[in-house]
Amino acid sequence: MLSEKKKHELKQRLLEERDRLEKQIARENQEIVDMSGDQANENTYSNHMADDGGFLQDIDRTTTIRENFQATLKEVNRALDRMEKGTYGISEISSKPIPVERLEVLPWATKLVDE
Repeated sequence: MLSEKKKHELKQRLLEERDRLEKQIARENQEIVDMSGDQANENTYSNHMADDGGFLQDIDRTTTIRENFQATLKEVNRALDRMEKGTYGISEISSKPIPVERLEVLPWATKLVDE
């Protein structure tokens, strides 16, 4: 069972992680806007798809990175919600307590390692 002190420490880590992820998502969004603006400002007259290949690859990579941050943010928010509901630190699969060591490594863990 998690002590109140440990829950507080983990909540602080989750809140810090949420803040970091929100800032990173905003940076990735701005990166996409900046790349799109740069592409629109280029004076190219070619209609060949390969001319835009590097640009599209950069947009795709940045979008994928942003989506990964968003998925992690969703998990962090779910963990904070579980804290409010009193179900934090309990496996969603088996209802067994998640070891403190696992929560220290991955504070938004929802299941045991072997699940």
